Amino acid sequence: MIKEGSVYKLTSSESSFHFHIVTFRDPLGRDSVNIVLYISSSTTLIDPTCTFKPGEDFFISKPSWVKYRNCKVLSDMDLERLKPIGIVSDKTLEKIKRGFELALGHGKIGDYPKFLYLKWKDDLLFSHLK
Repeated sequence: MIKEGSVYKLTSSESSFHFHIVTFRDPLGRDSVNIVLYISSSTTLIDPTCTFKPGEDFFISKPSWVKYRNCKVLSDMDLERLKPIGIVSDKTLEKIKRGFELALGHGKIGDYPKFLYLKWKDDLLFSHLK
C-alpha cells in the first residue's frame, strides 16, 4: 500500500540510484498520483533547505539533502510496480514537508507539483467547510 513516507530505491539513467520518498498524497483520496522527492548525497549544487546527517533515518548513510528542484509526480500505478524499502520516520517526513513549503516560496518546485500541492491543500480546507 502506498502511503506518505514510503521509500523507494530508483535507479537513474546513469546506473546510480536515489531514495525517493512519497511526500504528499491527495488527502481526500480522489487523485491517484503522488508528489515524490528524492534524497541526494551529491556534493555539488547542494540545496541547504533540508539536509540530513548519516543515521538520521534508516536509509541515510552519507550527508544528504532533498533535491526539491527535481520533485516528481508519480502515479499509484507507477509506484505499485515497485517495492518500498521502508517508511521514513514521522520526524523525517515532517522535516521534508517543511522544506517543501520553503522551496515553494523560493521557486524551486516545478509548476505541476506546485499546482497539485496547492489544489490538495485547498480541497482539504474547503472540505471542512461543507
